[in-house]
Amino acid sequence: IQNVVHLDMVSDAMILRVFRLSKEVLLHLEIIIQNSLEMVRNTTVPGYQMNFASEQAVLVSKVVEEACLINLGIEVDEKWQILNKSRELVKSRHFQLLQGTEGTSPPIAKITNVCLVQQMNAAMDLFSELDQEVLAVAHGAAPNLLIELGPSCVKAFDEVSSSITGENISCENQTLSPDEWKTLHHEAAELAILGEAIPAEFIQVFNGKSLTQLEFLMKNAEVRLRRMMFGSWQPPIAAPPNQEYFNDMLHTLDPAVRAITMITEADSVLEVLAAGQALRSASSGLQRKYLQEVNKVTEPWSKRVDVALQQMVLAHEIFKEIVLQVFDIHSNELMKTISQFEVAHIQLKDGGDGIPSILLPERIDLLNEWQLVDEAWNEFKEFQTIFTPADIRHLEKSLLNLVTHLETMVPLLAIEDVKEPEKFPWAVCIYSVLASVLAMACCIMMCAISKYRIRKTTQKEKLEEV
Repeated sequence: IQNVVHLDMVSDAMILRVFRLSKEVLLHLEIIIQNSLEMVRNTTVPGYQMNFASEQAVLVSKVVEEACLINLGIEVDEKWQILNKSRELVKSRHFQLLQGTEGTSPPIAKITNVCLVQQMNAAMDLFSELDQEVLAVAHGAAPNLLIELGPSCVKAFDEVSSSITGENISCENQTLSPDEWKTLHHEAAELAILGEAIPAEFIQVFNGKSLTQLEFLMKNAEVRLRRMMFGSWQPPIAAPPNQEYFNDMLHTLDPAVRAITMITEADSVLEVLAAGQALRSASSGLQRKYLQEVNKVTEPWSKRVDVALQQMVLAHEIFKEIVLQVFDIHSNELMKTISQFEVAHIQLKDGGDGIPSILLPERIDLLNEWQLVDEAWNEFKEFQTIFTPADIRHLEKSLLNLVTHLETMVPLLAIEDVKEPEKFPWAVCIYSVLASVLAMACCIMMCAISKYRIRKTTQKEKLEEV
């Protein structure tokens, strides 16, 4: 292998021979690694974690290798299968390493150090960039950029493996941009919505509805948890900026999501409602913290965005409360939640409690969208007295319409209101000048008439004297 690396020209046959030899080397190394792992089984050395992380680097190398072979037209169909399987393995094993592998032998402990999370997120961002280039090369593009990206990506995963051994790995707190804080704030709100949506769906499943939508919502909760805890390349979401935020997620959000995604094993509806409330509480707590961070770096327009996101949560809570009543499950929160929605809804238009009113005529776009939300809300309210399960489908459609309009209004609320500068009152000036001219003309006419009358009177008196 070393000899071939230094050749100026390499034939296709030699390339295939190198690939075969490299697989033999990897096989022998795997045997050595397994023997080494047995040596550290009963020690404090995190050997299995280190090996798991280093295998990521091997998989990245494999992905690059398979893409190049496909590009050369070698065993294309077989290599495509291996390539896609390896790409998915890199992604799934990334989260297994971060979240731990309970129930496996040996189990791998989850990552609790935010510095390691940030390092792994950076490595995964590199892989996401590499992955795009891998597909391009496999489809025939030149491999130049892939050859440059491959070694740096492998190195990043190797460094993760080395960092796992450090008991006191440290890093500086990250500084997030306003947009990154806003994205985290939005993600927390979406998880709070799921805290209401999942119990509502479970109650319907409990009474005969299909599991499909419930499984989708639970999967969505897991995906959003991963984004918030570990960062994401697409959509772009920053990893936790410091240990304090990460600890908050580890101790509140992570257990809440785990509980809500296990509700199919719950013994009662009350247990599910409690799990939903725990998720909403943990998510809302983070949402408030992120809002404080946003307020440090932006204008107060962020508060009305926060209120609109909370409106989505309240809409889902109202839906859940109605579903509870339909299936004769006692709840006293419906009217209170409707009242909360009403108050915030009016504030978003007329202002109050730190929320500015809609600036008119400059923000007619926002007023128009608010009116659409108002129409959707009035339609949604009409269903609060439904009494049959068959009506829930219509209520659900109305909820979707309301939430859709709220989602459309959120980016409009985030736009800063800028009052147009007052224009010079040319029209007033022109009319004032015209009025002055007319008044002057009238005065001149009156003076002329008066002078004419005086002259006539004088002439008459002279005639009489004569």
